[in-house]
Amino acid sequence: MEIQLSGLLMEYYLPAPIVKIHLSGLLMKDYLPASITKIQLSGLLMKDYLPAPIMKIQLSGLLVKDYLPAPIMKIQLSGLLVKDYLPAPIMEIQLSGLLVKDYLPAPIMKFQLSGLLMKDYLPAPIMDIQLSGLLMDYYLPAPIMKFQLSGLLMKDYLPAPIMDIQLSGLLMDYYLPAPIMKIQLSGVLMKDYLPAPIVNIQLPGLLVKDYLPAPIMEIQLSALTPEVQAGQTLFGSSSGYSVLEFIGEGCYGKVAKCRNLATKESVAVKILKQDVDFIPDTEKEVSILEVISVLNPDHTNMVKFFERFEHMGQTCLAFEMLDRSLYDLLYERDWKPLALNKIGIIAKQLLVALDALKGLGILHTDIKPDNIMFVNIQEQPFKIKLIDFGEAIPASKVQLGMGLQPTGFRAPEVALGLPITEAIDVWGVGCVLAFLYLADHLFSTKCDYQMIKCMIEVLGQPEYHLLRLGIYTQHFFIEEEAADRPTWRLMMPEEYEAANHVKAEEQQSFIDFPSSLDDLVNIYPKGEAAEFEDRKAFVDLIKQLLHLDGDQRISPHRALQNPFITKSHVSEHTDSCFTECCTSSRLNTSGTMISVCPMEASADRDYLPAPIMEIQLSGLLVKDYLPAPIMEIQPPGLLM
Repeated sequence: MEIQLSGLLMEYYLPAPIVKIHLSGLLMKDYLPASITKIQLSGLLMKDYLPAPIMKIQLSGLLVKDYLPAPIMKIQLSGLLVKDYLPAPIMEIQLSGLLVKDYLPAPIMKFQLSGLLMKDYLPAPIMDIQLSGLLMDYYLPAPIMKFQLSGLLMKDYLPAPIMDIQLSGLLMDYYLPAPIMKIQLSGVLMKDYLPAPIVNIQLPGLLVKDYLPAPIMEIQLSALTPEVQAGQTLFGSSSGYSVLEFIGEGCYGKVAKCRNLATKESVAVKILKQDVDFIPDTEKEVSILEVISVLNPDHTNMVKFFERFEHMGQTCLAFEMLDRSLYDLLYERDWKPLALNKIGIIAKQLLVALDALKGLGILHTDIKPDNIMFVNIQEQPFKIKLIDFGEAIPASKVQLGMGLQPTGFRAPEVALGLPITEAIDVWGVGCVLAFLYLADHLFSTKCDYQMIKCMIEVLGQPEYHLLRLGIYTQHFFIEEEAADRPTWRLMMPEEYEAANHVKAEEQQSFIDFPSSLDDLVNIYPKGEAAEFEDRKAFVDLIKQLLHLDGDQRISPHRALQNPFITKSHVSEHTDSCFTECCTSSRLNTSGTMISVCPMEASADRDYLPAPIMEIQLSGLLVKDYLPAPIMEIQPPGLLM
């Protein structure tokens, strides 16, 4: 039966004997033999039958079985119930828009195509069929799908559980719209090609289960996803992003510097790997970003998250574009330590971020110099933000023994297997501040054993009750009998290697390693009295940030009241150059550079010092720069 339906040749759709009907504007009665069929075409061509408006064809009680051989097809074209056209199980295709959810999914469509080419089944111009919201030209894109079915029946094409399709030369880019997969299967059975009966294909916003019948065949082609290239455009829900260059790469995927086509601003797009092993991590990161989105990212010093979108099956996360990391800065300075007044500025912003995260019950768990970035080191010197929430976790979901934090920044309670709280991030900040002060890591970042050994050398050994309760204590320590009670001894390197089957790396450092935190005070020349006092205040804060007992470690809120942060001791040295340097480069909580009077008092709970600061914000209100509750300060004579 040769019916021309938007290019669709029905001779490939219905089996022989073929009835040749040509409907170029003529009535079917002119071409059909007896009995004459009365078809009311409402003046429409048959090519108008598939797209809307729907043609109502009444066959006057005649059954198609009069014209077609067995299997008998009883097609009532008044509403066109496909259940009568296709064998059971019943498929009800509604042609007003032709929803593909009724066309392809379960129960299985059994098309008998007897050696037909798919290009003859759905040729160009591509039918505009709405596939659960998608147009057919997105579902089967041009050029036309070239499926060579080599005599296979369509029932072999879509059955459960495994598709037995011989796809000689089949290009998968014509079968799956995106991501484009060019798989040459050359006569190999799909069941032989796919490792498991059920695999998972993630299409952009569409699971394969949405277009294959039940039981669903979930094919995993993620490993074949084409890589995003510079010059491509990624399309989010709010804007397109033109990829300029790649600026980072890790086990998670890549980070691309992009241009927002709507705003023309630079953004950072994190393109995550399409790997089933990473899917839970991706969803976890997005959920954390949604939780912290209630915070003002500029006030709480956390990276601004714009949106999540999918590109060719890959999850993409769009963030504000930042400058360089703390690690990058020290590298560019040829590992020259930062001045204490600059470390104080950074410390305050990190503690504000931790205080905000603690209020939400979130642990970052990956605080290190690489994950602390400057916003714009030229325009906003030393304004920083905390990035990368890929390892963040709600405090309510923390479990004993979880492997968190990188080596060298790992709190002792994590290493020893003790209860974990937000205090582990405070430890991470302590390690970062020591890194900025020394231009080297305080604890080994290469070896867990050396990390623990360094902790003991600088901070002393954890108390007996902590070691006794730790579920991983025996990875590093040996319990020995003593006169009064058992004691714990750190393993020798060879004992550690024998017990854990891991080599204990040698400790390497560019500096003379301090034997205690107190040594940090005298590690540099004494200098001015004010600077020396600031150094002692810094070491005092580090001691509290790096307390071996997480329960006794200082909280972010209390740390913000430490003299090293408030600079309360600086007012005692009013004639000092160091004092002038400190007071002229003070920041508020969000890290905005401000000028303050030399006699600035301690910060209140919103870190607004009294008396009133002289803030020159070029017409901006202070409330735009300070966290809630917003403080509107209008010094006399100052234009706000």
